[in-house]
Amino acid sequence: MASIVANHPINMTQNTVFYGDVTSYSAAQITIIAGTYSAQYLGNFNYDAFGNVFGQLTGYVFKISGVVQYTVSGMSTDAYQAFVNVQSGNILPLYERALSGNDVFTGSS
Repeated sequence: MASIVANHPINMTQNTVFYGDVTSYSAAQITIIAGTYSAQYLGNFNYDAFGNVFGQLTGYVFKISGVVQYTVSGMSTDAYQAFVNVQSGNILPLYERALSGNDVFTGSS
């Protein structure tokens, strides 16, 4: 079950992906930045010589100008498949896999 906390409106029908630079990566976190946008992918990762990521994606944090827009935690999806979806610009399958359980959405007024 995933838990989504939205601090600002989320338009999940707008399946757009921002592309940026990987600024740091480890076995637990990958950070990507593009201008004022930043994303942290959380999980248990390992990498091959070509930069492909494997393991489990368990969380995500999206920020604009350093302000958290929303967080996702408690999910468990294949990191390589998520990587393929993001690279192709088609994240709808990622939404479907990551949010396929009895998920909880929490938002502010």
